[in-house]
Amino acid sequence: MKLLSYNIRGVGSRTKRKEVRDLVKKLRADVYCIQESKKEHVSEILCKSLWGNWSKIGWAFKGSVGSSGGIITIWNAGIFCSSSHWHAPGMLVVNGYWIESGISCVIINVYSSCNLADKLRMWDVIKSVALQNSEECVCVVGDFNAIKKEYERVGRAEFTYQQGIRLFREFIELSNLIDLPLRGRAYTWY
Repeated sequence: MKLLSYNIRGVGSRTKRKEVRDLVKKLRADVYCIQESKKEHVSEILCKSLWGNWSKIGWAFKGSVGSSGGIITIWNAGIFCSSSHWHAPGMLVVNGYWIESGISCVIINVYSSCNLADKLRMWDVIKSVALQNSEECVCVVGDFNAIKKEYERVGRAEFTYQQGIRLFREFIELSNLIDLPLRGRAYTWY
């Protein structure tokens, strides 16, 4: 299973769509999770233009509010089969299974608010989903707008987020999640 997560900060330009296609092709992703699409509506044509190889894909999205937010999850339908999807504030949840192994999987694609109270509500929902599906594969990816360690916050050395850091660490631990290291660029800002 190869899962790619990317905060694209808008999929409107050809340059960004090409960058996405190139990443999918290079890394041969099975599932691609996009945050901050800035799209209220997402079509199959847009998803196929992002995926690039025009193979059979599945997709789900949570539309943006104006030009704020927007989450898209795209998968290779020959490798992953979705049985359902739903969204809640700050996240898109896709339930399904890996076709070859039959292993059930819940993929949670996150684009979180910066507001701590909103984050706490979202984390409670994620924790509930993760614990309810503890016998299955649960992948939680995306942009949490939160940090586990102070050095992860660029440009804010004089101000620390101790409460937010502590609460984010507790959320990860209580949800039985594992924080995997980033690969590639640490930050994807344009």
